[in-house]
Amino acid sequence: MKKRLFMVFLLSIVLLCFAITGCAKSPPSPPQNDQAGDGSVVDSKVYKWDFFTYFSSASTNAKFYNGFIADVKEKSNGRLLITLRTEGEVPYSATEALQIIANNSVQIADCDTGYISGDIPEMQVITGLPFLNKNQQDFLAIDKALRPTLQNKLDKYNAKPLFIYNMPQQVVSGKGKTVNSYSEMANKKIRTYSPVHQEFLAKFNISPISMTLNEVPSAIQRGVIDGIVTSSLSITDYVLEEICDWTYMKPLSIACNYIVVNQSALAELPEDLREIVIAAAAKCEAELRQQMDEIEQSCFEKMKDAGMELYYPNAEDQINEDKVAAEFWESWGQKQSPEVRKALAIAREAVGK
Repeated sequence: MKKRLFMVFLLSIVLLCFAITGCAKSPPSPPQNDQAGDGSVVDSKVYKWDFFTYFSSASTNAKFYNGFIADVKEKSNGRLLITLRTEGEVPYSATEALQIIANNSVQIADCDTGYISGDIPEMQVITGLPFLNKNQQDFLAIDKALRPTLQNKLDKYNAKPLFIYNMPQQVVSGKGKTVNSYSEMANKKIRTYSPVHQEFLAKFNISPISMTLNEVPSAIQRGVIDGIVTSSLSITDYVLEEICDWTYMKPLSIACNYIVVNQSALAELPEDLREIVIAAAAKCEAELRQQMDEIEQSCFEKMKDAGMELYYPNAEDQINEDKVAAEFWESWGQKQSPEVRKALAIAREAVGK
């Protein structure tokens, strides 16, 4: 009996050894891949990107960006997840957008041409020159003419435009006594983020102040500034229509946004994901361009409903201000580098000015 039990015990040990050996020699698990409908293998790895914007999460711009993000997530079946990061949420500012793309801190960044003109001085030509770029048609013509130059500069930051669009026209809005011309703004403190705007406004004895949009509401309420150069969209997004009393409706310029992507991050994506990103970007770009005029008019109506007075220049002021601007283009250009002077000449030719 004892012998029989010993034989059973010995047999159990042998079987256990075979089982352990078999497990040790089993092949490694294959990578996580799915099979597409055509039988090809699809990389099912989940990629995670960050998208930086200086706009608030409640802004109209952020709503468009979130639409782009949702489109990518849906079309990729969740294989590319993009998170919108706003200024204040992350330790980056609008002026650092290209630097954080270059070091891959984020994979997509919202670059306002005015904010990044310190890194790419040619961008000043697009946004800064007064009365040169006043609508979407002007912007697209200037961008097309300057794109080879701009891309050469963007390459230094490993960046390329994913989509571009223009904001509504940049006008001056303020608190207090209504003004009907730039001359009537003399001695007022007006916020603008563009160094070129600052130089131009000084021609009318205006004191230009530099600050981000997030700082503006409290600055106006505390009397730190009297007004702001910005779009009607930013006025309503930041509820400035409840603070400001007037808007001078001659557009100084338009703000233009280049949504850029880290080229290496884009190249590292599987081909099908790259195509999804590019297609979603094109869709978002088309929506922004198509709807921006409607948004602008809606914002003006909201401003009027809040009690703001909108003033248009008379013929004499229009002529005088255009003359000052044309002289300014010449004097400003003479102080710039040969590269910027060339960019200005190209831009003026593109819009026939």
